[in-house]
This record gives sequence, C-alpha cells and structure tokens, in this order.
Amino acid sequence: MSDKILLIDDDENWPELVREFLTSHGYELDLAWTSREALELAKTGHYALILLDLKLGHKSGLDIFKMLRLYPATKHVPIFMLTANEDAGAAKYVLSSGNSEFIVKSSNLKLLEVRIAAKLNQARLEKNGDGVLAIGYVTLHPSRLLEISDISAIQLTRTEFSIVRPIMVKRGDIATRQELILKCWRIRQNHDAYPRFDHNLNARIAILHRKLGDFKELIKTVAYDGYRFDTKLSEDLASPKR
Repeated sequence: MSDKILLIDDDENWPELVREFLTSHGYELDLAWTSREALELAKTGHYALILLDLKLGHKSGLDIFKMLRLYPATKHVPIFMLTANEDAGAAKYVLSSGNSEFIVKSSNLKLLEVRIAAKLNQARLEKNGDGVLAIGYVTLHPSRLLEISDISAIQLTRTEFSIVRPIMVKRGDIATRQELILKCWRIRQNHDAYPRFDHNLNARIAILHRKLGDFKELIKTVAYDGYRFDTKLSEDLASPKR
C-alpha cells in the first residue's frame, strides 16, 4: 500500500507538477486548493505526511498548521511547511512544534521526494520502536543513550528505555500507566500481579527523574493517568548555558 500525502497549496502550476511527480514515484496524493478543503480532508483522510503552503489565499498556512495540530487524525502527522521565501519567524514556530519541517519551494522535485521518503522512513522506524527518536533537542538512540542537546548524555537500562520511548513517541500526549506496564512487563490491568508492577513503575520513574537531574521535568507526571513528554521544554534546550 502506497503512502498517502495531502498537499495543501493554491498555486496555479506547482501542485499539479508535484502530484504528477510523486504519483510517478508510488505515492498517493490528495490535493486541497483551499483551507476548507484541506481541513475537511484532514479530518477524514489517513495521511502519512502533509505538505502545506505558508501562503494560502486569504488565510495563513500557519493558522491551518495550528488547526491540523489540534485534530486527532493529524496531530502527529509529519508536516512540511512550504514557502517561496525564507521566513525566520514562521520557520522557528513550525520547527518548535515538533515532527515538522520548513522548506523552500523549488523546481527540484527529486530533492523534495528524497526528503519525504526520509521523513516517512523515520516515522516508520519510530512506530516500530527502531531508529533514532528526536524531539527538539532531546534524542533517544537505539543504543538506549538519551542525549539532551550537547549538555548531557544518559545511558538508560532496558526497562528505562521501554518506559521513556513510548512516552516520547506520544509527543506531549499522555502515555497511560496501563500501556507502559504492558509495554515493559507484558502485564495487563486484570492480572493478579498488576499492583506490584504498578508500584514498580513508580520506582522506575523516580530513578529516571534522578538520572535526568535538572531535566527531570522533561517527563511530567499526570496524576492518576500516566506521564507525558514536555515537548516545549525539549525545544528550549539549545543553549548549554541553561
């Protein structure tokens, strides 16, 4: 089954060129010319990636970007923001939102296809629990090394890795206690031993917080529900002077 892409762009010629090129390379592509079309398709379609023009008629592409990040169907879908010109302010916002890229339009469609293929491959690896997982300035390696910008590198145990990765994959959403216990120890909530592993999870999180030290707030406890990764904090770690 081919990867399905949504292209949101009202340019007169470029979208059709992109559609022709990407479909010839095995992708399935839906094209939306207006913000209304885009949001309707986004709600109903199952897209692997979205290409979104920064300037879309009378509506800013950033406004659509924000709305797409609110929809459950597109909240975690990779988005490439397209622009004819560099826009530092828009680029900073898009890149800080996670799982997004900001690229300048060009006639080099092969380069666009290469970047799409790389992003989709990264998404598949993350979904399967393989490969490098990077959110902001925090990177989790398959070797179980957790890098925090150029400030800190923490070696995780297998169990810690099995806890941290699903929390990060949620990208700010809550990873419930039940799913973490199932992921780490294959114990379901109706199992007799569940209370013991529920307590074990508390102990493991406490150890993780000690290991993270000044960065323990990267993994936030959500009372009675589970844990979530602080994506905003991960974007604020560029400076080693923090």
